[in-house]
Amino acid sequence: MTILLVMGCDGLFEDHASKFHLDDINQVEWERPNPASSSLSYTANIDADQTDPETVSLGVQLIGAQTGSDRSAGVAIVDGDAVEGTQIDILNSNNQVVIPANSNHGSVEIELASDNIGNGRDYYAQLELQDGDELEAAVNFKDMAFTIEKDAVTFSTDFELGDTDDPSGSSDLTGLSLPDELIAEISVDNFASNSTFDWQVHYNTCDDGEDIVGAVGDYPAFDTDADGAGSSEAELGERIFQADQYHLRIQDNLGLEVACADYEAP
Repeated sequence: MTILLVMGCDGLFEDHASKFHLDDINQVEWERPNPASSSLSYTANIDADQTDPETVSLGVQLIGAQTGSDRSAGVAIVDGDAVEGTQIDILNSNNQVVIPANSNHGSVEIELASDNIGNGRDYYAQLELQDGDELEAAVNFKDMAFTIEKDAVTFSTDFELGDTDDPSGSSDLTGLSLPDELIAEISVDNFASNSTFDWQVHYNTCDDGEDIVGAVGDYPAFDTDADGAGSSEAELGERIFQADQYHLRIQDNLGLEVACADYEAP
């Protein structure tokens, strides 16, 4: 025997709706920049030597029912080492996020001052949605971690002074700015064993050789081991540019040049 109980479903639904009704919710939250990730974070990448401002648009969504008029909440930078007005700016008028009439979405427009962000440098800003007159910020989804990364200027070269098992090596240049900094690295194999070598980075190419980047004393000499391997690193207060050319020169302990190689541009 089957007994069918009929209950007042309409009453149950109405009771539920009265407890949780979209008309009673007036909040905003950040849209996830990457829908595949649950993280509320965004990383803005800027090319090395870029000076033009970079603009980023971040989405904000409505929690609740649409209305026939515009509504707004606030947005602010509340933490981080990115300085508002120097590296980063919020372009929204009066720092207001507007959800237009009959819409679920708004946006926060961020401008990055590329010329105030050095090559190879990164900055962080915590963006926070804030309560406005018509809309509140959802407590759990009001903070966005915003990172700015600007590429370093990088040059590299690989050189061989003959066939396999003959002297060879590689060198990388990593250029940063604001403040200016150059990190030059070199490593060699199969050079003369247990010997000392000097090295420097020069402007232009091996064929057109020009002045040293920095000073001779900025480049620590390197000693090779019994297998002829050695390495060194120099840190200079110099700036290098993607549009320029550079080359590497290596001398033995008698001052005779044993290698010259042009760096490849980024």
